[in-house]
Amino acid sequence: MAFFGINSQEPYYPPIIGLDTNVLYGVYDAKFMMNAARTIPESEIQNLLRQTPAVQAPWEIATEPRSLISRIGEVRNLTSFINMKAPDVAIGESLDKQATFAIFKALDNIRTLAQFAAEDTTVDASLNRLNETFQLGLNEIRDFISETDLEKLELLLGEKSPRTESDVRTGKASTTYTGSTVTSAITDVVDGIAGTEVFTVSLTKSGVTDDIAVDLSTMTDPLTLENIVTHINAQIEALPLLDEFGDPVLDEDSNPVAKYLTRFETAANADGTGFTLKVAGVSTEDVKMTAAAADPALYVTGNMSTTTSSDASTALLTKITGTDGTMVEGSTTEFAGIDRNATEVNIETSKMEDDSELDPKIAALKAKMLADSAADVGIDEDSEDTAPEGDLTDITSLNDTTNVHSETTSSRVAVDSEGSVYVVGQSQGSFGNHINVADTNDTFLTKFDSEGNVVFSRLLGASDEASGFAITIDSADNVIIAGQTNSSLVSSDTIAGTDAYVAKFSSHGDHLFTYQLDNAATTSGLSVTVDANDDIIVGGQTFGNISATTSYSGGGDALLLKIDGAAGTLASSNVFGSAAGEEVKAVEIAADGNIVVAMEIDGNAVIKKFDATDLSTEMFSVDMGALTFGSIEGMVIEGSKIYVTGITQNAALDSGGTATIVGAAAGGADGFVAGFTDAGASLSADFLTYIGTAGTDSVADIAVNAGKIYIAG
Repeated sequence: MAFFGINSQEPYYPPIIGLDTNVLYGVYDAKFMMNAARTIPESEIQNLLRQTPAVQAPWEIATEPRSLISRIGEVRNLTSFINMKAPDVAIGESLDKQATFAIFKALDNIRTLAQFAAEDTTVDASLNRLNETFQLGLNEIRDFISETDLEKLELLLGEKSPRTESDVRTGKASTTYTGSTVTSAITDVVDGIAGTEVFTVSLTKSGVTDDIAVDLSTMTDPLTLENIVTHINAQIEALPLLDEFGDPVLDEDSNPVAKYLTRFETAANADGTGFTLKVAGVSTEDVKMTAAAADPALYVTGNMSTTTSSDASTALLTKITGTDGTMVEGSTTEFAGIDRNATEVNIETSKMEDDSELDPKIAALKAKMLADSAADVGIDEDSEDTAPEGDLTDITSLNDTTNVHSETTSSRVAVDSEGSVYVVGQSQGSFGNHINVADTNDTFLTKFDSEGNVVFSRLLGASDEASGFAITIDSADNVIIAGQTNSSLVSSDTIAGTDAYVAKFSSHGDHLFTYQLDNAATTSGLSVTVDANDDIIVGGQTFGNISATTSYSGGGDALLLKIDGAAGTLASSNVFGSAAGEEVKAVEIAADGNIVVAMEIDGNAVIKKFDATDLSTEMFSVDMGALTFGSIEGMVIEGSKIYVTGITQNAALDSGGTATIVGAAAGGADGFVAGFTDAGASLSADFLTYIGTAGTDSVADIAVNAGKIYIAG
């Protein structure tokens, strides 16, 4: 949305503002003070307006000019560029003002270094030292900006731009991580610790990684959480910051400066029943913890709806251990986007419950403002069912919890090399500082640790609607999602319609790129994988030609895309099918590097293989037969073995006519698993088994590990 000024042809883009509860209180107080101000004489008001502000910005304070030599002498003696207690910082003011003043002073000091280095009289021998100090100051400013949570001000690193367009208000990525409860008392020895455990803490900064081997057998103190934290931090602090000559950088007391700012801490858990491990880091440093040995686990994502239709659906993530066959359900995490408007009213309702300590005038004003706010979002204080269409209609639920959930459904789950878990889906709600401005759903991506604790959540940024159908992880633990949207996710999207998209994010949730298939055809990305080069392969469906080189056959044709994994550009594509209707439901990379797809063709389950260097070259095709109101739900490849799963009412799927039927159909709709052997240019069927009961059964996905097949449904 753009607005044009009366005297300007340049568009004005209004900022997206998140409503904080303090804003409402500001309105109450302002209105109260406005009423009081009406009794002040006009002459006195004018005198007040002419007074000098109580706080002046440092760049507005007149100072005596000082020579560059005197300034450089002071800067060289600094031990820290960010000093929140400096005399010229707005002491006693808000954190926002203090931070702004401190950053200005720090930038002014590193500018002094740059000015002195540019002087013709500065000898070359001094340049290295000046650059070292300059870089230290710059890194300190960057770290301060990335790790400081301010009140109403957001500080962002990056190049200045005259205009920025964004559909999502995004805050800084979290640099603090808190794990699950470890111990009930901070001074108690941690239960389950034998004292022989060894694990690795890996810290990365500027592309360089240091691995710290933490061996608990070397500790002489009791194995309490506090002592373990001290043990880890001592090893982190022992890593020195080196200059360009490889020598340690020393502080004013001639002690080595630590290379990393990241530290481990202890923290009380949310409900106050115990303590947990906390990592307090900065955005310029990566932290990884790796166990010497780990037990495998399965992660299943799903959705939960209550019997009350007005309640929002929420997403679930469940950890299952005992993959050897015992199958024990572990932690389950329920999560959802937040309805910000309903939550704001809920918070204010809680705050208005007791106004006994407030001035009667302010209390009355607050009550009136609350009634006005409630009316703005369609709440009738005498009714429980007057919320606007599209919002939660069960208003009584607002009194049960602070956050009001929005409709949220998960689609797929993936696990990276470190055991972190990612879930993709769609939601009508917001996630933290990612404000949902979509007319309906936006795609969400949530990262969890191995215990189900949320590491981050983010939105794709659609203004109309976007759904996330597929997810995969590349070799660098970047996350790739695919789906469908009718919004313009990229500036190059010029043709209105519904498009397939692919978005790539780092393991921190940083957006790396988005590719949107912009053409007149309706397209969707239903499945995604990566090849050995981390190029992205997308399978889906199209209802038209996507380029001058593709041939559309009518109905819905199968779609295959190859996206450059580094540049985010389309490398090659293929549209294939007939007038009957086709779609690619699953795509994987074969052992020989070629592309295998599991698809539906006119209601039949079909497995095809394509040449990775030429997506139009088909290497084999096997028709499993009619699904009979069923569907393909997943495929996985392990070595030369290919496993396909789905739903069918056909009790005689033939898998090419050669498969051994291990388990017969039980009746109605059943799940099925079919196993194949890939011989390169041909596919042979190994087995087919039905999974179900005499009732209606379904399968949703498949995983395999060391020859063991796992089915969820």
